[in-house]
Amino acid sequence: MKIQLRAHSDLSIIDGIVEAGDIAKLSSKNGFKACGINDINNTFGFVKFYKSCKKVDVKPLIGCELVLHNDANEKYRILVIAKHHAGLNLLFGIITDLFTKYKQQGQEIYEVSIPEDVLLNKDCPLINNALIFNGGVFGDIYTFIKNNNYKDALVKASLWQFYYKGDYYF
Repeated sequence: MKIQLRAHSDLSIIDGIVEAGDIAKLSSKNGFKACGINDINNTFGFVKFYKSCKKVDVKPLIGCELVLHNDANEKYRILVIAKHHAGLNLLFGIITDLFTKYKQQGQEIYEVSIPEDVLLNKDCPLINNALIFNGGVFGDIYTFIKNNNYKDALVKASLWQFYYKGDYYF
């Protein structure tokens, strides 16, 4: 079974060109049984995407690519996919906090970031409610490896795994 986990729509501002509703149609046409939409720091397209998925019998996976920052204010991305309706509501809460607590005057939507300790702590509501995927070439682990900092890459991957257990993917 083919599943497309990472798709950015035209609502990802700088990263996507396909309309949210068309992603489901393209997924179905290409034989995908499920597809995820995860725009950068937003879920604006999820209603169009969800409705379109239902019309073409593709399972919708709703998420968001969040921009985080560490203590040194270095930014990186992670992909969050809600495991169920309650997880989606918790993700909405995190995104709301992103713009009500952390957005600074004049920042574009893709520049806003959440302190990583919001997600890397035992009280994070996303634990057991969402799947977390490393951000690939935009992720923290990749940056450590690219800079030959393998020790910190291992420590950071272990930290994500500690909190999210089987729900963290690299």
